[in-house]
Amino acid sequence: AAMEDVLEVYSRVPRQDRPLVCLDEFAKQLLSETRFPVAAIPGHLARTCLDRKIGPVREFTDEVKAYLARKNGASKAINWQFTNKKARIKLKPLYPTI
Repeated sequence: AAMEDVLEVYSRVPRQDRPLVCLDEFAKQLLSETRFPVAAIPGHLARTCLDRKIGPVREFTDEVKAYLARKNGASKAINWQFTNKKARIKLKPLYPTI
């Protein structure tokens, strides 16, 4: 019944006081670095991941806010294809036999 539990959650009416967060499981394996890491030196860890330096904490905070605004503004509607009835038929081999 785990699949049905998930489908039930997705079918709930949105509430302002209890936001619904849906996450897709998408396996993505990163096989290589896109940039060369900065070598570690005594007293410091190795560093990776940006195309430029970000200065003070305030600048970092502003960058994160801008990123989140871009990401949230680019959201797309989700068209769920399964109902509980269809899930029972399609996923029947995955259900335990009692």
